[in-house]
Amino acid sequence: MRKIKIQWIGILTVIFVALLASCSKEAAQQPAPQASSPSQSSAQQPQQTSATPQSPQTTGAQQQTAPATQSAQSGSAGAVGSSGARPSGPAATEKHWLKLANYAGTAVTVSINGVWVGQWDAHSGDIPLESVIQGKNDLTVELQGQPQNTVTLEVFAQRAGGAVNLLRLNFQGKTGTQNYSFVAR
Repeated sequence: MRKIKIQWIGILTVIFVALLASCSKEAAQQPAPQASSPSQSSAQQPQQTSATPQSPQTTGAQQQTAPATQSAQSGSAGAVGSSGARPSGPAATEKHWLKLANYAGTAVTVSINGVWVGQWDAHSGDIPLESVIQGKNDLTVELQGQPQNTVTLEVFAQRAGGAVNLLRLNFQGKTGTQNYSFVAR
């Protein structure tokens, strides 16, 4: 009986240490988020490393203003970052934000121009993108597993005529790291 208790304590200790090491490794791999600026234009060029290309859809969207600071919306289980070094290049002249719809509950990590934006396993609400620069911007999306339900990510720009959808991606059935580009003014 005592031998069984010792084995369970050993197993639980190994699991705890593995989880702790995993969390520490993820935190070390995520670069500090940066402050960003507004941006605008669109030209999606998917460069996926582990999945087939997505078809871009660019449409006008409802008018909306992104908040000046980043925060996780209620009902969103995720982390959002906002500090660090700026990417090289002039800041975009329009405000940009992303919206994540995650019906699969799969952990999704987003970076723009090498700057960590956040990680979510639920819907995100509107997340301001402060590291967008004029010209080409690189969007990296990492999926921790293969979503068995809808996971969509959209990037918007605020223009004089209202909000414009620059990028709409669907990750259902995809896994791993996906790389995309869009252009901002």
